[in-house]
Amino acid sequence: MPAPTVMQPEAQGVVHEPPSTGAKVGAGVLNVVYVPGKAIVCGFGTIVAGGFMLLTFGSAYREAVSFFNEGCGGPWLLTPEQVQAAPKSVQLEY
Repeated sequence: MPAPTVMQPEAQGVVHEPPSTGAKVGAGVLNVVYVPGKAIVCGFGTIVAGGFMLLTFGSAYREAVSFFNEGCGGPWLLTPEQVQAAPKSVQLEY
């Protein structure tokens, strides 16, 4: 007998629309800069993390992991859903 599936109730007022054509094109264009930038930041973070480990003989492993995760963690590609979900306007308060 197959296990019953549990359906999660959707949040009220949240409408999941498929990404628009603009979001798809925008994600492609943004990834041209985002992916190489992410690779550069990840590479430098890895070098800094290795330097911390060498200079402190491994005692600064928390800082090394922090530098590594800062650059190499998270998504490596922007999806159309992320681009579409970005706020449309930004209010700067001084």
